[in-house]
Amino acid sequence: MIIMKFGGTSVGSAERIAATADIILSAKHPVVVVLSAMSGATNSLLALSEGKGSQDSIIERHTATAESLGLPKNICSKIHAIMDAASTPSEIVACGELLSTTIMHSYLCSKGADAAWVPALDFMSVGTDGEPDTKTIKRSAKTAIEKTGQHDIYITQGFICRDSSGAVSTLSRGGSDYTATLLGEALGAESVQIWTDVDGVYTADPRRVQTARRIPKMSYAQANTAARRGAKILHPDCISVAMAYYAYFAAIAGFKRGYRHESFVVIEISYNSASCFRME
Repeated sequence: MIIMKFGGTSVGSAERIAATADIILSAKHPVVVVLSAMSGATNSLLALSEGKGSQDSIIERHTATAESLGLPKNICSKIHAIMDAASTPSEIVACGELLSTTIMHSYLCSKGADAAWVPALDFMSVGTDGEPDTKTIKRSAKTAIEKTGQHDIYITQGFICRDSSGAVSTLSRGGSDYTATLLGEALGAESVQIWTDVDGVYTADPRRVQTARRIPKMSYAQANTAARRGAKILHPDCISVAMAYYAYFAAIAGFKRGYRHESFVVIEISYNSASCFRME
């Protein structure tokens, strides 16, 4: 089993959802796919949770995406139901991942994939200190997967969780990376892949600094330092989990040329060092 995590840009439009689905379908199975909310959706939901913004615009964006993908009309009803069920601020913010995974799961099934939708709220939890309850996650994640039966693809949500009282909560921003590594450890996955739109770790944000240089090799310790000093490609906490449990960890740029994945870059991080190579 492998874990594949895709961020908001990878599911940010109908075209990108279709491209990401192609990557998932071509992956080694079984695979657990962790998705973020559509790009920009979390900000809209945060505003809505504070009494600002419009629920209608959020629903319209997701239903329009579903329609562009040619999904059944009942998906629009599910989108409305997810939004209508949210009442607390945390429940509202959590809708982003629930919506993106609902759309992706439906699209994969429309392509004939053997895919199951697994709610992260059934297994991802934090303790009274706000830190992931790894023992509970390990036990509950296995149960949640087994409950759905045997499938090629399992779709679940990053970022969202339950707190020690059982209420819906969230990890810190960018927490989908953290979810992926925690889930990989809990399920004993052979590898965790973080798919992104930046081809590696740079000395600065290459979208803002033209002179930024890609770092071709780095150790776990260096990756951990880079993440904690602001490197956006990896969530700081996910590196510490990877350091403890993985000899293989990858960050992959999936949309190097347009929206399809004709070319991508893999950062393979081992216990001792990392290498970066281009896949054509």
